[in-house]
Amino acid sequence: MSVNTSTAKATVGSLFSVISNTGESIIGILGVANTYVSKAQLAADDSFKRQLVESKIENAVHQEQAIRKAAQDEAESSLRAKEFCTKSEYHKEAYEESYDRFSALFESAK
Repeated sequence: MSVNTSTAKATVGSLFSVISNTGESIIGILGVANTYVSKAQLAADDSFKRQLVESKIENAVHQEQAIRKAAQDEAESSLRAKEFCTKSEYHKEAYEESYDRFSALFESAK
């Protein structure tokens, strides 16, 4: 039985060695996975920061373009109104009458 006991001890020792090596391999794999997750998180953070910058710039450009368009539309409207009023005294009076009537609609809502 001593041969069997020695064999059993050697087998148990080999089993523990395999378990230990497997554990170390798993720890190594988890370390590598953690490294890749960390790198992926850094890449995601960088991407998010770039998106914030691009969004801020796009919003600023959009705001500037909207202001320019509104200013141009208003200027063109004012010029057309002035040109209309210069056609005749009748045109001017009709414009002013309509303008006052429409303006009054909004004054009563205040």
